[in-house]
Amino acid sequence: MLFRTSYKLSDSVSRATGTVYARAWRQAVFTIGVFAGSLIGQFWGIEGVAFGVGAAFGINFFLMAQLSLRVTGMTWGDFLAAHLPGLALAGVVGTGVWAVVDWLREFHLSPLPLLIDTALLASAGGLLLCWILPSLFLGRDGLSLLRLLAAVAPAWPRMKKATD
Repeated sequence: MLFRTSYKLSDSVSRATGTVYARAWRQAVFTIGVFAGSLIGQFWGIEGVAFGVGAAFGINFFLMAQLSLRVTGMTWGDFLAAHLPGLALAGVVGTGVWAVVDWLREFHLSPLPLLIDTALLASAGGLLLCWILPSLFLGRDGLSLLRLLAAVAPAWPRMKKATD
């Protein structure tokens, strides 16, 4: 998900700044990477194809990030710092979910209930962690977004009545 989200942001930055040719060759590399990753990965089954496509997304992530950093003047250090809160949250939630899934598998749950339980745990756990330690798991930018949403939220019912 990180790769796709970051790619979408980088894509928006590249379109807004007019770097369409630099974006185009990166899209070509991504397309070739998906094809080659799928072709090579097929020898290891669906897991191999998934790994090959995931590798293509990873390469695209770094290529598009480099383009965005170039046009915005950011450094790789700034880029990493922006991702640290999300990586911390993913690490804590992922570790907890992994442990619970291992435990739930001992009860021989079928895949669908296991998936539902895992999704609920990850969602609730992530929200709880962000509520308990927002500065660690949301970072400066996430906290800024929360403040903006809090400023707009009280006005929303009034805006809705005005448009009715």
